[in-house]
Amino acid sequence: MSGRLVLSNLRNLRKGAFVAKLLYSPSMNDVLLSRAERAIEASRVLRAQHRAVADQLENAKREVRRVVMESAMLRAELKALRDDREEQPAQHLVPPE
Repeated sequence: MSGRLVLSNLRNLRKGAFVAKLLYSPSMNDVLLSRAERAIEASRVLRAQHRAVADQLENAKREVRRVVMESAMLRAELKALRDDREEQPAQHLVPPE
């Protein structure tokens, strides 16, 4: 039984290969090849664009982080200046010994 099944599958495979040979003539292969080449090239272009946009995004993130850090530093400096101004009048009120 299994021998018949294998033989039947081989016959179908041969028929399928024959039909495939008929369907895919050399001109059809050229058309498919050119379509595949265009798809590959389009994929390369899309990947390059994706990398460029990802790089821009990373640069923007870096810039935002830098600006946030500078802002935090300035806020800390302003707070220190305010604290110094508040402490200075209090120091003048204390009589020197």
